[in-house]
Amino acid sequence: MVSGGSHDESLLLSRAVKNARIADERRCPVFMPFMDAHTCMVLSEHLKREYAHNCLLYGGWDDSERMMAGFFPYDMMPDVTSDKSSYFPIRWILIKGHGYASLDHRDFMGGLLSSGIKREVLGDILTSSSISGDSDVVEENAAYAAVFDMNGMASYIADNIVKIGNSGVSITLCNEGFVPDVKRSFDMLSVPVSSLRLDCVVAELTGLSRADSKDAILKGCVNVDHVPAERPDRQLAENSVISVRGFGKYKFVSVTGQTRSGRMRTEFLKYK
Repeated sequence: MVSGGSHDESLLLSRAVKNARIADERRCPVFMPFMDAHTCMVLSEHLKREYAHNCLLYGGWDDSERMMAGFFPYDMMPDVTSDKSSYFPIRWILIKGHGYASLDHRDFMGGLLSSGIKREVLGDILTSSSISGDSDVVEENAAYAAVFDMNGMASYIADNIVKIGNSGVSITLCNEGFVPDVKRSFDMLSVPVSSLRLDCVVAELTGLSRADSKDAILKGCVNVDHVPAERPDRQLAENSVISVRGFGKYKFVSVTGQTRSGRMRTEFLKYK
């Protein structure tokens, strides 16, 4: 979906308001394909300003980053809210790689997109390195992928994609209403910083110099809470999510104390 650009974003927001009205007037759900976290946030805020309260965001599991927008008649909202998996047209597929090659998130994503699948059709892709839990997805060379299953798209993917890169794969359709019993996996980092300025924190998280961190921010390579950061001197708040292009994504948990040298001791979660 839309990741930027004022014209495209305006079209998306106008379409969302229209969908909210159509869903209630015609008494039938209306859905928009998967969106990234930033677009979901912009859409949600816009709908609140327009007093359109019959939209729910859902990506197929509780910790979704990519989500669909579903618009429902107002009298359906309590039922949908309590059981989203039964109302959203999301179907999970299980992809298993065969052979000796080790496949990761980038491989699964690249393989699906190179097969002609549009990004907006795909939600989160969960691999063994990014989640924890008792599910079979924890095994190596496997991934769950959420699919916007309009017009049988999940079945099409399962029937037509047999290779990712040079590795053969098998794709299985999960049962309707299936939700992976998994949680995101993180590494806990203890990071001493001289201040909570964004450029200072980025330098400590990535190992870049302070000057290079500032340059990365000014070039648009750093997002805070899914929005490109513009000011290197921005002060971080707890629970902020920071993405640094080429280095990964982090969540600022808290300040836990001071080091002997007087620096702040902070805790971050690094997404796997």
